[in-house]
Amino acid sequence: MPKVNKSINLIIDVLKEFEEGLTQSEISSITGLAQSTISEAVKILERRGVVKKEVRGNVKLVKLAIPALADHRVLKLGIIRACEYPFIAPLAKRLRRRSLKLDVAVYENGLTATLDLVLNKINFALTPFITQLLYYTLVENIAIVGGGAGGGAFILENPRGREAYGSTKASSMEFCISMYEPAKNLENVKYFKSGEEALKSILNNEVKYVALWEPYASKGVRAGLKLVANGLDLGLKYCCTLAMNLSLDDKLAKTVLEEYGKAFKDFEKDPNTWLSWYSIKTGISVEELKTSINSYIYNPVIDTTELKQLVKNSNLHIPSPSTINQAVKHLS
Repeated sequence: MPKVNKSINLIIDVLKEFEEGLTQSEISSITGLAQSTISEAVKILERRGVVKKEVRGNVKLVKLAIPALADHRVLKLGIIRACEYPFIAPLAKRLRRRSLKLDVAVYENGLTATLDLVLNKINFALTPFITQLLYYTLVENIAIVGGGAGGGAFILENPRGREAYGSTKASSMEFCISMYEPAKNLENVKYFKSGEEALKSILNNEVKYVALWEPYASKGVRAGLKLVANGLDLGLKYCCTLAMNLSLDDKLAKTVLEEYGKAFKDFEKDPNTWLSWYSIKTGISVEELKTSINSYIYNPVIDTTELKQLVKNSNLHIPSPSTINQAVKHLS
């Protein structure tokens, strides 16, 4: 019975983080428990009225019968849909021990996520350093407080594409383009709102070069695009960094940052342990996450000297001068 009770407690902890519910298979992949153990524990929890089963489409989900964590403070973290941040899985676990629930919001691009940070819709954001710096310059109500990951960004080429480059706006991808000689002087720029949109565009011959992050870069290579540059080789030591809204209590922010640094160590000890949790949050397959891990350099600490050098070395104009053509409207 003690073994069953331990399994029950583990399942409840996981369901607290996924209030929308999980399949028993997903619970197994996150906890490492056998399907038979989970089935037995779920039956016990159902009888106790702790969990319930809910059918959504063709999928049967297990979820808590009563909304959880009423005694926990919720912290909202925004991330981009990318392979880059699986270290937030151990962070969520660490914060839970501090009676803090990490609510993860997944965005398609850094501009939207960082705007929500500025508007205080989320407390923290892991978004491109360049995007954060731009918003800080405009409003000064956010601060860059932690590192993240470097790398995981690539420039892909389609020789049949139009003489133009594609990127998300004011982002690490645009930094990569600015440092890549064959692409940086192209006058035509096509901006995208998501990695999926950018990948589709270059495959349709709409641009010759595109800067993409994982998993979209690997998808592009599998589709026949040529990988011509790596973000790390171009000097992208920081891709996304951690920023916070300054309305957050200093004491609470320090607690989060303390656990943030420890979470990186937890992740690096055994990365594969945390991938199922992150896969469910982002919709990126575990296999795609596994193949991308080695593309990154993880560092929870900010090095301001390196960040200054990164900006100095870039040929980046934010926004691109070509944006003037779109921004100016002649009314007759």
